[in-house]
Amino acid sequence: MEFGKVQEDEILSVNFSLPNDGSITSKILEKSEENKKVKFYVGCGTWGQKSWTKHLYNKGTKTSDFLKMYLTQFNSIELNAMFYSLPDRDRVIGWKKLAIENSKSNFLFCPRLPQLISHVLKLEDVNEIFQNFVDVVSNFGDNLGASFLQLGIFGPERLHILQDFVETVPSGFKLFVEVRSPEWFSNEKVKEEYFSVLSRNNIGAVITDTSGRRDLIHMNLTIPECFIRFVGNGGKYVESDFRRIDDWVIRIQEWVNRGIEKVYFFVHEHGERNTPILANYVIQQFNALLEANLPELTFIEK
Repeated sequence: MEFGKVQEDEILSVNFSLPNDGSITSKILEKSEENKKVKFYVGCGTWGQKSWTKHLYNKGTKTSDFLKMYLTQFNSIELNAMFYSLPDRDRVIGWKKLAIENSKSNFLFCPRLPQLISHVLKLEDVNEIFQNFVDVVSNFGDNLGASFLQLGIFGPERLHILQDFVETVPSGFKLFVEVRSPEWFSNEKVKEEYFSVLSRNNIGAVITDTSGRRDLIHMNLTIPECFIRFVGNGGKYVESDFRRIDDWVIRIQEWVNRGIEKVYFFVHEHGERNTPILANYVIQQFNALLEANLPELTFIEK
């Protein structure tokens, strides 16, 4: 994931501290049911890179087998492939079958809405296309997690269009939204209206932690669940990535104590080579401090 990438000589000057919770977070969590068992999902934004065959997948693993191998290691995936092309019903059923056969737990696919909806038509006249998306991903059944809508060139002047769209989301269909235009976060009134629209319609707000766009760490939970997209810098900055993850675990622990019900934490890295290493660290910390009880990844011994 290249979004938010900064030049290497700028990384050390980035303030990676997490801001305080947004104003709506306390209101949402105080309505949540306390002492409810929290569900944790950790995954990546792809089910494989060729570089992973050097430390996570067996050498010589075919790209066609990456999903099968991924399913044996993780319990969820940020399914970005659907952004580019919506598969047919049979393909989704095939993925679900692989998940049932190979996953150690109830694996969740978290599909990204197609670019035709978000980037081409920008949510206008998309009812039929969106319903087709819902129909297709519904074939995941119990293996369907939250879907997410990522909006790029889509500013606050289109809030009414976003509101019209989220009002069409079927009851029980879990959706999170990520907006990227800086104007959503530079004005407090606009920000408040945006999160209010999501909350009223039971829609989640994606939180993206990336070096070059610190405004996207808005810390507003509009439902008692979080969907975090963490983008590491990797390389010689991996220790910094670990410290950032530590901060996230502390914050999520606070949310757990206040009633959050589900945590999605998807790990990215520029180039994605060492994403599994970061993801495994997340799993280890979730297990140690949050009692997540997630299986750790199994790496190939060198």
